[in-house]
Order: sequence, then structure tokens, then C-alpha cells
Amino acid sequence: MRSKQLASFVGVCLASVLATMPATAVSAPPKPSTIILGTHDIGTGGYRLLGLVTESLISKYPDIKWRSIPSGVDLARTMMPRTGDAHTTIHTAGSVWLIQEGLSSYSSIEWGPQPIREVFLPEHVGMGFAVKGNSPIKTGHDLKGKTVAIYPGSPYPTLINESILAFFGLTWKDVTPVKMSSPPEGYRAIRDGHIDTAFMNSSSSIAVEMATMPGGLRWIQMPASDKEGWKRVQKVVPVHMPKSRDDGPGMSKNAPAQILTNAYPEIVTYEKVDKAAIYWITRALHETRSSWEKKHASLKKDWTEEKHWSLWEGGITPLHDGAIEYYKEIGQWNDKREKMNQDRIKHQKELRAYWDQVVEMANKEGIKTKAFSQYWQKKYAEKYGKK
Repeated sequence: MRSKQLASFVGVCLASVLATMPATAVSAPPKPSTIILGTHDIGTGGYRLLGLVTESLISKYPDIKWRSIPSGVDLARTMMPRTGDAHTTIHTAGSVWLIQEGLSSYSSIEWGPQPIREVFLPEHVGMGFAVKGNSPIKTGHDLKGKTVAIYPGSPYPTLINESILAFFGLTWKDVTPVKMSSPPEGYRAIRDGHIDTAFMNSSSSIAVEMATMPGGLRWIQMPASDKEGWKRVQKVVPVHMPKSRDDGPGMSKNAPAQILTNAYPEIVTYEKVDKAAIYWITRALHETRSSWEKKHASLKKDWTEEKHWSLWEGGITPLHDGAIEYYKEIGQWNDKREKMNQDRIKHQKELRAYWDQVVEMANKEGIKTKAFSQYWQKKYAEKYGKK
């Protein structure tokens, strides 16, 4: 009898100890020796914010070599995890939409719909058309005939500008597009007076610099109350939403900037990227939060777990298995999210199968490589009814 009681007591104690042990002590995969993060170009808000976060990652995990590779071109940044040159990269929600669906520059025969995966989704600090404080342009309706940046090779930044023009009922035919190599070049062109406007990240170093210059910085207002204007915006980019901000350059509590936002900088990767690396990136982000969120107002307000899950659940792209493994460990994964994830993976697979069918159809019809992009986007619109 005593032996049975002793066995029962030992069993209860062992169960109690196991229940209190951290799951990571048993299940954490081995740490990679090096982690490489793709980022936006120097001078952008994304580069600045991710740089502040990476400082905390380096401090917490000195046994991992953390490297960042900047690029101002969407296609080049997407290529990093695709080819294995980086474990993750950053994009806006609009770019992720284009990459997953195989639209715009991703509609060429070399690309098509991509098996992209999410890791972490902060909310963008906000972006909008910026002008010099002494510019005669007071509203977006004053932009007719004015110069606006366009970015060959970076389809989403071009669509950002197009969506803001749409808010005011304008198209590229109403303005003079000026080619820029990247958004930071566009920011500098506004500052230096080479173009009239383009979207600008409201936390970028160049926005901060402009606000301190004699002419100052002013934001073209896009009030949330203009429902028709926002409908036009979302016809161009479905993931754009209004945001009011009062704590950045060229804005105040008495004069907030009414601009747009979406998820950014979304930390994304590819399905095939090493599960252990993504697990440790996700874990490191969460375990260093108390350090990096003190470094910038947006990191504290926009990089929260609540916003991550709100943006992901309202989004379109599945999470990477490595991220899911960590979210399971900390109790942030459930049946609802698993079903959403599987549905999104199913969409990606079905979309890629449809792409293969369209490629075969194009070959039979003799569609040349240069004409294929337009051919695919027409077939895509017929099936999915989107841009």
C-alpha cells in the first residue's frame, strides 16, 4: 500500500515539475551560427526601426552573428530569401500581396505566385504625400501637372503613390511621373526640390531632417472621413487603411497628419527557409521586446503582439512553420489560427497550380515571354476578380 502511495506521490511531483519547466528547454531547435536579415535601404523608416531592434538581438544573443543586407529595390529584397542569401526580408503588406499573388513585377515568367511566409507583422508608422512646408501645393487636388516619383523595379512603392493619387481622383495621366531608383531617392528629391511630392515614411530620417529645415515639412491630408476617397485607395491597394498620427516630424497634437498605413515592416521569408533559423528569429524578437521597445515610439506602439495578430488575422499570407513552433510554445497558437494558416497555404498551392495551367496555355497559344505578364494578369483577373 505504501509503495503505491509513494509511486503516486512521485508521479504527482514529476508531473508538477514537468508542467513548470519551460517548453523551450526541451523542444528548442539548435541555434544557427549566423542569421541574415534583408532590410530596406539606408534612410528609410524600415531600416531605422529594424536596426534598433537588431541592436537588442545582438546584445541578447552574442553567440549568433546577426547581419543585415539593405536594398531599396523590392525585387532584390524578395530575391534574398528566395535564393538563400538571407533568412528573412522586410516588405509592406502591399508588396507581400503582390508577391503571393504573382502580380505587377512578379507576374513575369521568372516569378509568378510565390510561397511567401510571415514571421512578424508590425503596423506601419504611416506614410503619405509630403511636400516642403512652403510649397504652394495645399491639397492633393493641387497636384495636377505636378511631378510625382515612380519606381521602376519596385512595383509596390509605385502603387503607394498611385493609391494616394486615387484618393484625390487622380491617375498617372494627371501628373508628371519622374523615375527614381528607390523610395529614399524619392524622399531626397522632395527635400532637394527636384520633384513636387511622393509618399514618405513618417519616421524616416529624411522626414525628420526636412522638418528641421527652414521650409519645414507638410503632409497632404487624407482624412478617414472621406469614405469615397478611401474606396478609391483600396481599389488600387486593398490593404491600405487610414491612420492619424500626431507624434512625428511635421505634425503635432493640434495638427495631426491624416495619412495611410498597413502592415510594415513585415518580416517575411519563404516556405523553404530553415525552420530553426525562423524559430530563433521569432523567439529573439519576443525575448528582447523590453529592450527594443524603449528605443522608438513606433516600436512601443506599433510592434505589439496585439497588432501583430490583428494584422495577421486580417491578412492573406500564412506563417512560417518556425514561427508557429515558437508561438505554440508561448501559447499564442490555436485551432482558429491553424485553420486560417492551412486555408492560406491551400490558396497558395491552388494559385500556383493555376499559374502552371496558364503557362501551358500561353505556350500553346504562342504567347511570347515579353507578353506573358499581361496575359497572366488578365487570366488572374478573370478567375479572382482582383487587380
